[in-house]
Formats: sequence, C-alpha cells, structure tokens
Amino acid sequence: MKIALITSYYEEKYGGNEYYLAKFLSKKGHKVNIYVTKFTILRYGKIKKTNEPSKLKNVDIIRLPSVGIRKKGMNYLIGLKKQLKKDKIDVVHVQEWIMPLTWVCLSFKNLILTQRINKYPNSIKLFVMLFGKNIMKKAKKITALTTESKDNLVKYSGIKKEAVTVIPNGIDTELFKPSKPTFKKDKFTILFVGRLSKEKGIKHLIKACSRYPFDYKLLIVGSGPEKKDIASLVKRLKIQDKVEIKDFIDHNKMPGVYSSADVLIVPSTKEPFGFVTLEALSCGVPVIASNIGGMRDIINDDIGMKVKPKNKIDLVNALIKIKDDKFRKGLTRNCRKYVLENYDWKKIAEKYLKIYKLS
Repeated sequence: MKIALITSYYEEKYGGNEYYLAKFLSKKGHKVNIYVTKFTILRYGKIKKTNEPSKLKNVDIIRLPSVGIRKKGMNYLIGLKKQLKKDKIDVVHVQEWIMPLTWVCLSFKNLILTQRINKYPNSIKLFVMLFGKNIMKKAKKITALTTESKDNLVKYSGIKKEAVTVIPNGIDTELFKPSKPTFKKDKFTILFVGRLSKEKGIKHLIKACSRYPFDYKLLIVGSGPEKKDIASLVKRLKIQDKVEIKDFIDHNKMPGVYSSADVLIVPSTKEPFGFVTLEALSCGVPVIASNIGGMRDIINDDIGMKVKPKNKIDLVNALIKIKDDKFRKGLTRNCRKYVLENYDWKKIAEKYLKIYKLS
C-alpha cells in the first residue's frame, strides 16, 4: 500500500507522530510519502528552511512550496493535488484536517481525516460549525487523537459520534525504556521536559516546588521564550541550589534523562496529547499531570496522579504523596507495562492500518 501522510512541519530528529507512524508502517512493508512544507519549526519555536531527506527505509519526504500562517501551522501546500495524483497514492491521511491543505485532498477516494486539536479558538470554532460537517462527509474514515478532541469535533461539526475513532499517539518502546541515568540521582528528583512557554505551566511548578517541605532537585529540560523569566523566578524564590535548567537534549538520549527522575511533572494549561508523558512512563517513571486534554485519557491512578491546572496546593500535595517510596514504587511497577499494552507504536500503527484498509 502507498500511503500519504500530510502535515505542515516535519523533522525526524525530534520524533513525533508522523515520524513514528511512517517508521512502523514502512516496517510492515508499506511505502510512505510525507508531504510537507519546505520549512520546519524547531522545538524552541523558530522557523527555518530545511531539505533533509528521510533516514527511514521506504519513506520519502516531499517538500512543497506553501503559503499561509507559518507560526500557526496553517499552511496550504502548492501543487499537492497534482503531486498526489502523480505519485499514485492509495490512501491520503491528513494529520490535522483544520489545515488549509485539506481542501485539495477532498476529491480523493480513500481520504482519512484526523482531529488533533482539543479545544478550538473562536475563529476555528466558527469554521468547524460552518464547514466541518460537509468536509467530514468527504472522508472515508475520521480519527481523533483524544476523547476531548473527538467530543469537540462532534459538538461543533454536528457529525455523529460513531463516525469518529479515537487513536492516540504512540511511543517507541524500543527506544524509551529504563536506562542508565544521565544525571546523578542523589536526592528526590522532579523532572520537567518541554518548551519553556506560558501554556506549559512551568512557573506554576517552580512556585509549587518553592513550597515543597522536603529536600529535592528540580531538573528542567527545555528552551523557549520564558527561559529568562524562569531563571529570574528561581532566583527570586531563592531555590537556585535546587533547580537545574538544561537546553533540549537529543531525542535518542532522553531515556537516560527520564531514568534520572523519580517523577515527571506535566503542569500544562494546554496539552493536546503529551509525548513526554508516554516517554517517561515507558521508562518506568510515574507522572503527575494537569487534568486536561490528552492527560485525561493517559493518566490513571495506577501510573500517576492528575491535578487541577494552575493549582499550586494541589501540585504540592501530589508531590508530597509521591515522595513516599512505597507508594511511588507501586506506580513505577505499572508504568512500562501500561505503555506496552496501550501505546506501543506497533499497536497504534496496526490501528491505523486497519482504518486504511477499511477505506
């Protein structure tokens, strides 16, 4: 089968949904073409041009000229329809149907549309209400990343709930597994991994840690627009001796980073899904996360804890509870098994293949 994955940005060194989906589909013997802009947004948010080819077997990256709002990922790929016909694609899978590039794909017979965004901005909400149902009628199959994203699509487009299948992101469990710690583990270690931006809630975590009554180390791995403000906040709260801030670390080295921690915190105020959550769990590290978005689907009482977003007291209490060795080790025992059973990319790719074959 020749499968087209269509998205706005793609860069293999950071992994991501399209990378792993392509990797495991190609391992099943399928040919995968990824259609994308000539640009990529790095994890710290800067746009750059790229022409890097894929290192995956049976996977090609086709970079097309584009117009649109690059920072929002709202791109239209010029010449996409013509290229898809030329390449004789069997299945066209648009990774986020709200993108303008979806329009040129509506005439293809075997069209899969995916909803990733959990909550619509008002402008998008109006678009979904006006055009969503008619666009969805053109698709053979519709998938959503989370239960929340499915519910919002159904609510605002008016399509039937039964028409949407929830298929989450997966994790490469061969890469992400318990490993030798990268950093010295000499005290209770709290880990944050992600872009240092407002919606990631890192300041709420730092303020909560400043109230934490036990000795600890807070390890922050990431970069972004709030980096200087975060360093200033740490200094103002006089917890410099307890906090380490590291720039983004190579994707392949992250298992050792997760294995250096006792718990991962995801304090986001907005979180469509959360790859770092699955990466940590796959490495045997329990997670405390805001009770929002994809976290509602992923986190349960056997592998971690959910807290109210922006609620520092709730977060401090969760950190106090998970500090208990017996309680934490009980969670740790379940983490990797849970991911292997529910989020291994091999199983997620099989779910997509089933969808493709039905189209």
